[in-house]
Amino acid sequence: MEWGSDPGDQSVRRPIQDAAGGIVVLARLLGRIDRHPDRVAQRIPGGEHRLRGQPADRGTPQEHQHQVLWEISRIHPFAVCPVQGPHAISNSFGIWVQRSEKRGGDHVHQGNDISAPSGTPIVAPFDGIAVASPNKIGGLAVKVFGDFGYVYNAHLSAYGHLGSVHKGDVVGYVGSTGNAGGPHDHFEWHPGNGAAVDPYGFLMQVC
Repeated sequence: MEWGSDPGDQSVRRPIQDAAGGIVVLARLLGRIDRHPDRVAQRIPGGEHRLRGQPADRGTPQEHQHQVLWEISRIHPFAVCPVQGPHAISNSFGIWVQRSEKRGGDHVHQGNDISAPSGTPIVAPFDGIAVASPNKIGGLAVKVFGDFGYVYNAHLSAYGHLGSVHKGDVVGYVGSTGNAGGPHDHFEWHPGNGAAVDPYGFLMQVC
């Protein structure tokens, strides 16, 4: 599925186009960090005074590298599509879901549903640590913790590789466990290990 394929969804397409340009700039800066850390700070808007709203701290080249990678993660957090096979992604973050108490009760949807045939591989979208996180509503579920946040995949039919993983490693398989009405991957993105944010635009960049 190509991002920006819906011509009526300007709210998604424009930020992604802006993000693509930002990635190129940040990637070029990243390659110069070790040689010219001061110039890196100057090339980022306001970088000589602040980065991410913080006071300037020239620090080491490694610290500058981490800062630039953080900025990249804010506009392009995923390296690969989390579902590897034919799929359809619903733009359903934030909708009100009505469920019986037996199926978890009414709640606000905290992710996007990626529908795919049962058994389709689910992979880590970045390097990190995969941890099983089963629960009543999500059924078999797995979280992948990276440097800048974690993703949550629910309703798996089975687990894949857990522990240390690289982007693209299989961490589970699409299923319909928990309160699912059919096979899909309920996918959430939690930047900074905080509250879930809408991952739809980011998924459109890689799926």
